Parts: sequence; structure tokens; C-alpha cells
Amino acid sequence: MSLVCHCYSCNVDYPEIIYPSSDMQNLILQICKGIFEAIQNENTSAEIICSILHGQIHNINEIENCINEEFSRNDISIICKEIKRLSTDTWKIQFKWSESHDNDLLIKYLLKISKEWYDPFTNYLKHIDHQKRNEWLSDKDTNINEDELKQNLLDNLEDYLPGFKYLFEYSWDSYDDDNNLHKGDFIFASDSGVFIVVEVDITHEDAVKTKTLKWKSKASEKYVGKYITLIGATFTNSTIELIDINDEIIIQNLKKFHNFSQAFNNNQITYPEINHNQLTHPSQQEESPSISVAGAVVGITAAAAIGYVICSRIPIKTVVTTGTMIYKAYQDYQEISRNDDNNNNNNNNNNNDNKMKLD
Repeated sequence: MSLVCHCYSCNVDYPEIIYPSSDMQNLILQICKGIFEAIQNENTSAEIICSILHGQIHNINEIENCINEEFSRNDISIICKEIKRLSTDTWKIQFKWSESHDNDLLIKYLLKISKEWYDPFTNYLKHIDHQKRNEWLSDKDTNINEDELKQNLLDNLEDYLPGFKYLFEYSWDSYDDDNNLHKGDFIFASDSGVFIVVEVDITHEDAVKTKTLKWKSKASEKYVGKYITLIGATFTNSTIELIDINDEIIIQNLKKFHNFSQAFNNNQITYPEINHNQLTHPSQQEESPSISVAGAVVGITAAAAIGYVICSRIPIKTVVTTGTMIYKAYQDYQEISRNDDNNNNNNNNNNNDNKMKLD
């Protein structure tokens, strides 16, 4: 476990602000990172070795109060924790949760927490995105098919990877175990600190997935402190394919979280779809009238959205209006889900009746 501080001030070359709660930000983001990694590895426990370097947190009581305040406020206090001091500035924090716990619920709240505490990084990411896109325009070669595919991804990033708004890096250097230099393709970032490493390939070789796993591992070392969790994917034939099935639960929840935020910004409520493992451009997707998101998911996302509005100190009138919109959308969704379930049940009953007649 890395002892690198994850606060804004320690990870931006020229920070625009001095963050007043750097130790708390570091602590919360490292906890989110540790739990995300545990979920990706299919574990139900996480151990975080955290260095407190800014002198703003001094003892175990302050650490415990910080964790209790943040995680209880976000309704995930079901996680048990153990805190132990390893040295003057280093602490070991262990989390455990039940195997029966709903990871969807946990991830939704982790995304909300990380978005709130990762927020100071967003101006930095906007600057990096502008810089890297300008560099890419001068470096790309339109005569190379792979570069055309890369440009297609960049031009339609919102469609292919909802929530990943920022180009963080492209054509980045990485060395293998034999110290040979390789070039990774894209790394994109989100407002919640979730990064995705994307390898663009036109050959459709199976080896590209293995290569992307290596890039993901190398990126986790090279950019430690700047991300909360990393996902790996390939981009071939205008299709995003995740390389690790355990990443899917994170990226799908990020997509829903992003779509719900967009709906509020546009004064609309939408019901995002789940496309398992492969995310394609909308022009390539078949139309489907069915809604596959469970009603409980919308309810949980609604609760998270209300919490975020309150934490953002938006006037109470806006909070009430937004809460009413969410609740109405949730009621509408439940009604649609019930009708859908009834139709499915009726279809199943008809099929059974027909089968009995045939028998």
C-alpha cells in the first residue's frame, strides 16, 4: 500500500488554492480508494495504510470522528473499522463488511463521497484536458487508421464513456520488467476521481487485453495520488470493452451517477440503461423499449442526489424542488417497473398455457 498523500496540494504542481483540510481529504480519498480496490478484487475487507502529513489530524479520536462523520452521513456506517497507529504519522485502518452487502449501494455512496472530496482536482483536470487535446491535434497522423479511431473516441467521448470528461494523458511512457519502453494510449478522468486506461486497437487481437491489463497496472504506479480507482478497457471497432468483469460494476454506476447529474443540470430526469461489459456508440445500439434498472437503484441514486444537493449548500427551496422531482420520478419509475413485471408475468403465464395445450 502506497504512503503517497492523496490530497490536492500534494498532487498538483501549481495548486490554485491551499486546501484547508488536506489531511482529511487525503484520509477520505484513500479510504474510498481502498474500498474500491477491494470490490474490484472481490474482497469484503480493505486495509489502508495512510500517512497524515499536514499536521491537521493528531490522534486516533480525530481520525475516528472524521470517518464516522463522513461515512455515517452517507448512510454506509454498516462498515466496521479498526484503527491502529503504526508510527508518528502513519495509521492502519481496516474495514470489513458482510458478504451479503449490496456492492451497488456501496459504490454509489463511494462515488458521491469521492466526488465531493475530489472536487478541488476538477480545475486541474480541465487544464490538463485542454493542454492534452491541443497536443494531440498537433501530434496525430490522419494517415494512420489507428489515429483516426482515436480521434473518433475523443470526438464522441461523452457517448462512449459517460462521466469520463477529461483527457488526462495519451501516448504515455511505460517500461516493462526488462526496461523496454512502451507507449500507452489514452487515460481519461472523471469528476469522482475514477480513471480509465483505454488501449485503442484495430487488429482485434486477444493480446490487446493482456497489454491493457499491464498498462492499467503501470498507470496505477505512475499516477498514484491523482486517481481514486482505475479501470481498464479496449476500444476496437467503435466499441468499448472492459478488460476486467469486476470493473463493470463501477463503470455502470458511474454512468448512472453521471446521467442523473446531467438530468438535474438540464431539469430533466432520465432512466439510464445498463449495457453489460460492452459500451457501444448510440448509433450502433439496438433500440429497446425495456427498462432494466431495478426500482431500488433509482431510489438509492435519488437519495444520493439529494445528499449531494444538501452538501453543496444549494438554497433550501432548490433542495425541496429537486427532492420532489426525484420522488416523482421514482414513483413513475416504480409504476413502469410494476407494469413491466405484470406484462412479463402475463407473457409467462400465456406461454405456460400454450405449452400445456401442446402437451
